[in-house]
Amino acid sequence: ERIEEAMEEAGRHVVHGFERYLNALGTIAATTPLLGLLGTVIGMIKVFAAMDHALDHRDVYIRKLRRALGAPRALLKPIGKRLYRRGPLTFLQCQTARALEAEAQAVQPYFNSS
Repeated sequence: ERIEEAMEEAGRHVVHGFERYLNALGTIAATTPLLGLLGTVIGMIKVFAAMDHALDHRDVYIRKLRRALGAPRALLKPIGKRLYRRGPLTFLQCQTARALEAEAQAVQPYFNSS
């Protein structure tokens, strides 16, 4: 019995320690989704403000985009041409065309018989 009483007493002290900050934890748990929503609203306001600024200064942004995309476009253009002219795309296209032609030749007698 003494052991049980000692364990119950120790349990009461531990539970009291846990319950001490329970209200603060509940408040934090209740306000956290609202803070997330507030962050989303603030972010949307910033996005719309940036879009408004971009529309007011459209030519500046177009120049910046062209400058930023110019170098990668210049690098990718020859690669795309090579893949299309001599690369695997042309090879696969030729194989597909040959297979379709052979299939058309195989079924042609069925269409000419009537």
